[in-house]
Amino acid sequence: EESMPTKPIQRAWFSWLWRFIVSALSYIIFYYFFGAINYLLVTGPYYESHTGGLVAPAQEVILKAELIHAPMIVLSIIPFLLNFPVIKKRMGLLAGMILFAVGGIAPLLMQVNALPLVLLAASAVEIFFQNYLTGVVAARLLGRSE
Repeated sequence: EESMPTKPIQRAWFSWLWRFIVSALSYIIFYYFFGAINYLLVTGPYYESHTGGLVAPAQEVILKAELIHAPMIVLSIIPFLLNFPVIKKRMGLLAGMILFAVGGIAPLLMQVNALPLVLLAASAVEIFFQNYLTGVVAARLLGRSE
């Protein structure tokens, strides 16, 4: 298999825009979907008992934060998608793993001494699906189509 070509991707501005917006919205969908599952199965009691100082913010606060967070996540992976010479079929895998490592593992490691292991593990799984799938979507929409 060959590496990706390094010539610039040519798309109209509106093509870039809708692809970026859909990529960012995919993160918000994944955030709520996998977050709700995790809350119902594992993390709910920890938030309700305020374990480790956990407090569930109001939904409007979460939505406002995620409307900023989602585009930032997608922006963070664009340089990789446009410049890293990788086989097209592996771009989504790598983009997803990068987002999970940087946006998931790194922040969770800072909580190792503050939160119970089961909460950290459940959060890691949740964040994996959120970030990994966002990387896959962004790679498919914003990466090379050649």
